[in-house]
Amino acid sequence: MYDKKDTHSLELDEIYNIYKTSEKGLSEIEAEKRLKLYGENTLKEKEESKLKIFFRQFNNILIYVLFLASLISVISHKYVDFFVIIALIFINSIIGFIQEIKAIISIKALKKMTESKTKVIRDGKI
Repeated sequence: MYDKKDTHSLELDEIYNIYKTSEKGLSEIEAEKRLKLYGENTLKEKEESKLKIFFRQFNNILIYVLFLASLISVISHKYVDFFVIIALIFINSIIGFIQEIKAIISIKALKKMTESKTKVIRDGKI
């Protein structure tokens, strides 16, 4: 058997044999069969939930320090400081969440702009 990562070093006839094709390309019927069998030649992207993105905003050393400061404020009976610190933590997290969502939207738009189409040979025709 062959190693797929080494097909670059094979002769063209060997590659045709491995992939059961020829210089005329696949027939439309064979291409449809392979599409049904293997699916589209695309990379699947896992979309992250917005809730997970929001909670990730709390995974930050500065937020940990602020939580510690809020805990110290409660222990010291400085409740105003506690509420101010907690409010700052949530404001920071909301701003970070909004920025990350905007970045994700921008990345999706850029990917859509750079989608490529490939010409293939089917039944000897492009």
